[in-house]
Amino acid sequence: MSEALSDPEKLSDISFSKYLNAFERLARGIETRCELTGETPNLSMIADQIALRSKVVAKSTIRFEISSARTTLKDAISAGVWYPSVALFHWIASSTPADLVALGKSLQRPRLSICEGVDDLIDELCELADQNGEDMGAEEFLERVCRFEKRKSERVVNRGHKALTWRDWHAIEASLSEADPIETLADLLQDKLNTAGLLRLFVASMFMSGMRPVEVLSFSFLCPNPRHQFTQADRDLILADPGEAIIKGLLVPVENATRHTAGGDLGRAAHACRRQSNGGACVLLIHTAKRSNANADLRLDFRLQIVDTDAVRDLGLLSFASQIRHAKLSRRRWDSLRNGMVGLLKTVAGREVALSRGENEINLYSFRHAFADRMRNTLERLEEVAALTGHTSRTTLSGYGEKGRKKSSGGKAVEGWTPKPCPKRVETIRLVWSGALRQVDVGPVPERR
Repeated sequence: MSEALSDPEKLSDISFSKYLNAFERLARGIETRCELTGETPNLSMIADQIALRSKVVAKSTIRFEISSARTTLKDAISAGVWYPSVALFHWIASSTPADLVALGKSLQRPRLSICEGVDDLIDELCELADQNGEDMGAEEFLERVCRFEKRKSERVVNRGHKALTWRDWHAIEASLSEADPIETLADLLQDKLNTAGLLRLFVASMFMSGMRPVEVLSFSFLCPNPRHQFTQADRDLILADPGEAIIKGLLVPVENATRHTAGGDLGRAAHACRRQSNGGACVLLIHTAKRSNANADLRLDFRLQIVDTDAVRDLGLLSFASQIRHAKLSRRRWDSLRNGMVGLLKTVAGREVALSRGENEINLYSFRHAFADRMRNTLERLEEVAALTGHTSRTTLSGYGEKGRKKSSGGKAVEGWTPKPCPKRVETIRLVWSGALRQVDVGPVPERR
C-alpha cells in the first residue's frame, strides 16, 4: 500500500476499522503466544507476530497487516494516545514513547526483512513453550498462535477419560516389547528413526513417573554408588533427603554404575547396585518443565522421586529412557519423533479393545494423567502428589486424574508399585500451602556424571 493510504487521516472510517481489526488480531496472537511460552507481552512482538503469520497466510495478507500496524502506530503517535479498542490491551497502553519509536523503525523494514529468520524464531518459541509445560510441535504452535482455533486443553480432555491402568500399559508394552532399547538409543544417537523403541521408553517412563513428554528428554536415573560401602544411615538418608544423598555421592547415574557391575545392561546394573547396597533406593532427577500456573514460593527447577522397586524390567526401561538426554535433540528433530510416536500410539491403542475411548483419543499426556490419577488414589496427602508431579498449585493439580474417581479405602495402591516423593519437598509444600513458610528459590541438585 502507498503511504497515502496508510495515513489515518486519509482513510475512511470503514478502512481504518479494518486496519484496527488486523492490528488487534496481531495483539491477540501475541497474548496467546505468551500464554504458551510464559513470556510477558510487549509492543516489540508485533513485528514477530507478523513474521509468524507469514508461515500460514498469503503474502497479500502480510502486506495488509504490515500496513495496518504502521497505520495504527502512526495514529497513536499523532493523537498521543492509542485508539480506545487498542488501549484495552494493557501491555500496549502502558508502552513508552521509546517503545513506539522502536516498533516504528522495525515496521519500516520491507516485508522480506520483517519475516527473515522466522524459522529460528519458531524453534525458539517452541522451546520456551516446552519449558513452560506445553507439549506441542511447530505446526500446532502456529495453529494456536496464528489462526486462533484454540483447542481444548489436553488436561480437560484427559480429565474425562477412564484412567489408564497397569493392564492398559502392559497391553501397549506387549505390542512394543520387540523394540530393543539398546538399538533404539543407538539409532537415536545416529539420527535414525526408531519410533516403536522410542515410544516404548516414553510410555514406560511417563506411566511410572508421571513425567511430561519433554521432561523425558532430560531426566537422570541415579542408583546407589557401587563403589560406596553403604550403612543403614546411608540408606535412610536416600529415603529422607535424596538431594543430600546426591550431593554426598551416595547416588550416581546408572550409566556410570555399569562400569562397576557385571554386564552392560542398565536395568540389571541398577538392580545389582540395589542389591550391593543392601536395599538402597534409586532416584529419578527430573528437570521440571512447567513454568506457568506456578506458586512463586515453591518454584524449583527439578524434582526427585525415590524408586525402590526390584522389578528389573521397570528399572531397565527407566534407565534406558534416561539415556535419551545424551542425544540432545533439536527442536525439529523432537517434533518429528513426537509426531511419529503419537501416530504409532494411536495405531497400537486402536488394536486394543480395552483402550477404545470413542471421541477421547489417547495421547502421550494420557500417561501422565494416569500417573496422577494413580497417586491421588494411593497417597493420603495432596502435597505428596504435588511433589511427585512437579505441581505447586492445588488448582492446577485438581485438573489431573480421572474425574469422579473415588479414593480407595486405606489409601493403598490397587496394583503395581509407585515412586515415593522427597519428604523434605512434601513438607515444604505443606508449609507454603498453609502459609507458614515462604520458600527461597534454589538451584538444581548437582548431577554427578
